[in-house]
Amino acid sequence: MRLFRNFTRVLLIVFFIIGGYLYISGTAQAYYGLDSGQAFLDSTASETGIDTEADLNVQAARLAKSLFSVVGIAFLILMVYGGFTWMTARGEEEKIGTAKKNIFAAIIGMTIMISAYAITQLILSGILGG
Repeated sequence: MRLFRNFTRVLLIVFFIIGGYLYISGTAQAYYGLDSGQAFLDSTASETGIDTEADLNVQAARLAKSLFSVVGIAFLILMVYGGFTWMTARGEEEKIGTAKKNIFAAIIGMTIMISAYAITQLILSGILGG
């Protein structure tokens, strides 16, 4: 119970600090007529070649593509690691078991990722009608 009270106190303190900061910074921006740095962000994005006029769904698709790439690389690394561990186990059942668990976990992770992608595509095609 004491741990819960301490956690609640810390959470309230953090909440008030962040809330106070947001209030003060918003007030200062309104007073000085600042646009919260949007012009600076737009100029930085255009210098790097990022399309700032793209729709939200285009940006989300780009993010999803990047995440799928990272997960695919992680899958490949886990599969190679599991295979290498299995090949170098030299008959030790403990190492073979660890290798099998790694390979199985990688396959389960990739299956979940592909299923999530398929479900998302199904829902979005139903919503967007395409």
